Amino acid sequence: MKKILFSIVVLSAIAINMQAQFSMGIQAGASTSIPNYTTLPDAKSILFVQPGLVMNYQFAKLFSVRPGFNYLQTGYESIDLISAGNEIKNSLKVNNLQVPLDLCVPIKAGPGKFVLCAGPTLVFGLNGTSNIDSTYSGIATTPINKKITFGNNIGEFRQINWGTNFGLGYTFKSGLDMRAHYNLGGSNNINGKTSTTTNNVLSVLIGYYFIKPKK
Repeated sequence: MKKILFSIVVLSAIAINMQAQFSMGIQAGASTSIPNYTTLPDAKSILFVQPGLVMNYQFAKLFSVRPGFNYLQTGYESIDLISAGNEIKNSLKVNNLQVPLDLCVPIKAGPGKFVLCAGPTLVFGLNGTSNIDSTYSGIATTPINKKITFGNNIGEFRQINWGTNFGLGYTFKSGLDMRAHYNLGGSNNINGKTSTTTNNVLSVLIGYYFIKPKK
């Protein structure tokens, strides 16, 4: 976390020296984690709220670099129906800090501009829980709730994962920004897994740049 805070300070310092080309804003919206787990083919997506901070460094009006810091939740729900009245429900929720670094190309249109973006994304795991709810003969048993463990051992969750981000949005001259992103998970979330254990995330965000480039 200290490294992340240091990165924010460094980016803010760069912004002071690039005020003419720099903008910063807040954003919020909804995201859905689309699990890609070959061991859980029936895993279903979960809808989350995604707030964050976005910055934009414009270069010669041709392209811009847009880093961001988002609070991102990932996870899934899966129900294993054994027989009538007997089922096991598994759910996983992981809280993350998502740091995208997009290369964007603006296309002027109407009162603003369309923005096409793509780039790498780092995801830092903060904490999470794994829950098991079982029902036998129609009677619910005591839920099993566990905190997930980050580490390098087999079966533990990787604290740092990476992916590739693709986005399309529209930014108005007023600073209002609307975007949709699809983040393709590129690394397995769990150590030692030879099967696929990644999360793809679809996000729809609305933001506002409260710091704008000087004219």
